[in-house]
Amino acid sequence: MDELEQVLSRDRFLRWRTRAQLDSFVAGIVLIAEMVSDPTDCPGVTRDPEDDYLVALVLSARAHLLCSGDKDFDDVTEIPVSTPGDLIARLVGTPRTP
Repeated sequence: MDELEQVLSRDRFLRWRTRAQLDSFVAGIVLIAEMVSDPTDCPGVTRDPEDDYLVALVLSARAHLLCSGDKDFDDVTEIPVSTPGDLIARLVGTPRTP
């Protein structure tokens, strides 16, 4: 949750949503999220070693996928990774146009 809050606090997200909308989104996620502890064993599978814990977290929590627009996850095969746009399109049932 800390990383989500940090990423959404970047100015580039304010061109699509207001700060209040982003804060509300995070608050909604907190209400429905099942919180799990960060894993201690994080094998190196991403181009950015600081992102490896996210792959380990998805695996340990048995999550269905990781939602990220970070290109460092492009080559990860251990878990399904979806961009935010693709995930939203899947959830609302509309195809995403490139």
